Amino acid sequence: MKKCASCNNQFSIKQLLRSAWLGYEKINCQHCEAIYEHSFFNRVLVSLISIMPIVIAFIIVEYYDLNYSISFMLLSVALFILIALISMRYLKFRRVD
Repeated sequence: MKKCASCNNQFSIKQLLRSAWLGYEKINCQHCEAIYEHSFFNRVLVSLISIMPIVIAFIIVEYYDLNYSISFMLLSVALFILIALISMRYLKFRRVD
């Protein structure tokens, strides 16, 4: 979990995900009002997270010869959630003055 550099207040997973998936909004510390923005690394990571589940689901559906519409959608959503939660550890932010 990421913390504010000024006051060590932890940012919630909801706050981080919302910021990353809704146009890289700036994150405000609720305790000391410090403002943080996403690094370039975060933008690349979120792009990869968006593409990887689709590619993995496509490979699985093709390999096991499953029904495309339902299987592809369920696998994509499940992988997307899993990869997004794992990647939260690697997000980096910088303080805006």
